[in-house]
Amino acid sequence: MEPPVLFSKKPRLRGARAKGITYENKIGKRLKKEAESGELFGELRLSQWFSFFDKNGHGYCQTDILVITPSLVFILECKLTYTEWAWSQLRELYKPVVEKVFERPSIVVQVCRNLHYLPSGMIGSLQELIDNPKDGNNVWHILGD
Repeated sequence: MEPPVLFSKKPRLRGARAKGITYENKIGKRLKKEAESGELFGELRLSQWFSFFDKNGHGYCQTDILVITPSLVFILECKLTYTEWAWSQLRELYKPVVEKVFERPSIVVQVCRNLHYLPSGMIGSLQELIDNPKDGNNVWHILGD
């Protein structure tokens, strides 16, 4: 077995993965500004890591963005292009872990830049969803200027 490799700096990302991380960072900065100006109510956490145990044993997961309010946690998954497979990750992995840790219900949101069609569950803003929570597949379309 080879010894673990230590990195002194983060490996450079390229291609679609780099674009996805850039988009996620833009959304995080936007929400941070909204929170600082009072336009967004809730505690903001970016790239939060969790350790958990399930039927498969010990695991780790990292959410893109969390907005924590006194009664709910909003779990945001950022995608360059809307995709149906994001819902299983949000509902089957992140949602149970987040609800266990924060001891309150959560609502999932897929934030995406590109849409190939208009999915159901579109929201105009995150604050709109915070003010009028609805469970289901919430989609927030943001170009990420």
